[in-house]
Amino acid sequence: MQTTKDSHSWTDPTAWSFVVMDDDAWSAKYLIRGLRDFFPHATFHHYDGQERNVMERCHGADAIIMDMALGIHNGVEYCAQLRYADNITPVLGITSFLVDDYRQSFIDAGGQGLLHKEHIEQVAMALRAVVQGQPMDGFPTPAQAFDALIQSEQEPLTPREQQVIDEYRHTGSAEAVAQTLHIAVATVHKHLQNIRRKQPFTKKSTIEFSYNPDTPPPPPSVGSAPMTPIIDATHRWHVEEEH
Repeated sequence: MQTTKDSHSWTDPTAWSFVVMDDDAWSAKYLIRGLRDFFPHATFHHYDGQERNVMERCHGADAIIMDMALGIHNGVEYCAQLRYADNITPVLGITSFLVDDYRQSFIDAGGQGLLHKEHIEQVAMALRAVVQGQPMDGFPTPAQAFDALIQSEQEPLTPREQQVIDEYRHTGSAEAVAQTLHIAVATVHKHLQNIRRKQPFTKKSTIEFSYNPDTPPPPPSVGSAPMTPIIDATHRWHVEEEH
């Protein structure tokens, strides 16, 4: 990755809290190390996009740096899910591929900018801008993207579909929805398909994870929780228990 550790002319002294979502742990590690030169007091939390309730884990971040390729999911999907419920948190997209391959989709999903991940200084400059409320040219602010979503015409949901999506946002599990509503899991999936079709932003999403900005993340579970590497403002690598 291209860094400018010895030549960059600025640093941001703010103790920001940033989330980096990238399914390549080494890529994320080097990205964080590069950004650390520009944000020496920031805290970086890394997720690979496969964690349960990953959107809830982004709650409280000052900005999210999101790779476009996240295994079976992608950054466009996750950005749309976040923006559907959040009109504040900026999302800065990064990619190893051609930016133009994702640019318009990421704009439609409510992102605030998109750059090639190897250009560390450009990513840092864009990150500094978006946390100050300034998206890249052609991209909306979080509030503008959220308002566009709310104002967009949507085919109304049936009462049963509304029940399904309300339960799904609460539990994040089709099986739990089926049990609560006393219907088959296959029926839940069918309703979710209809919801994606009817609602512009959720149809771009797999609706795999829920996000409620008014609800704090659940407490850690005991046992087999995986561990995610974190680098804090003291430059020490440690781990955070997933839940």
